[in-house]
Order: sequence, then structure tokens, then C-alpha cells
Amino acid sequence: MPSILSVNNQNDVLTRIIKYIPAEIITIYTSIVAILTNVKVSDCKDMDKTDIITFKWIVISLIIITPVWKYFSVKDNPSPVGGSTIKAAIFHAVIATLSFCLYVYVDANNLLKCWIGENVINPRVGAAVLLFFSIALVPLLERLILKTPPVPDPPQ
Repeated sequence: MPSILSVNNQNDVLTRIIKYIPAEIITIYTSIVAILTNVKVSDCKDMDKTDIITFKWIVISLIIITPVWKYFSVKDNPSPVGGSTIKAAIFHAVIATLSFCLYVYVDANNLLKCWIGENVINPRVGAAVLLFFSIALVPLLERLILKTPPVPDPPQ
């Protein structure tokens, strides 16, 4: 059965959502997943429980750090998009945190499946939410809350 997103389209959409997340957070997350993931183990029963617990606490820590990190990076910007520095900082902190959570869900690695359950991870739901969030919801909220101008159509 074909997937909702082809590999190239899914990568394009993931690229759109990654732009909302601080690069340092993505780097820490992907590094930790690479370190903790054992490619030979595909079943949760065979996975080291310490790795799952470590993954859980690192993800929770990153969810807590992401809004603080993004808030100060936007607040320290002398001319944020959307006028008010505080308003833009809060908006981007919330969007970055939601984007990171969605990124972790769509990544759907074995550690996440063992932590929250294999039945909870559904690639189709993740792809649909990812598309809606990155293509429709965030740009709309940016226009409504931050009063950003619309993105012009590309020249033809």
C-alpha cells in the first residue's frame, strides 16, 4: 500500500518543520538516538531498558529546554518578525516545542516505540499531522498572531 508521503515529499515537509526547531536541539536528539539505537535489536523485549529510560529523560529534557532556548534566541533578536519581541518570542517558543514533539513522533525510532508503545506510533497519522501543521497551521497562525505578510507566489 503506498504511503501518504513519498520519501522526497516527506523529507521536504520534515525540512519545513525543522526550521522551527533550534538546530542544537535537533543535533542533540539525533546524536542521542544514534548512540542509543542498536540496529540489531528491533523488538522491545530485546532492547536495553536503560537505553529506553535514558531516551525518555533526554526527550523530556529537550521538550523543556526547547521553548526556553527559542524564547531567548527570538527575544535577543533586535528586529523579530511580527513586531513585539515578547509576543514573537512566546509564539516561536510554543511553535518550536510543538514542532519538536511532532518531529520526535514522525521520526518513530525503536526507542520511541518501546517507550510509548508500538500501537501509538502510526506513520499515516504522523504524516497527515505533519503536513497540516507545517503547511497550513503554522503559516496561518504566523499571519494571524504575528501579522506577518503573506508569502508571495514564486515567479513563473
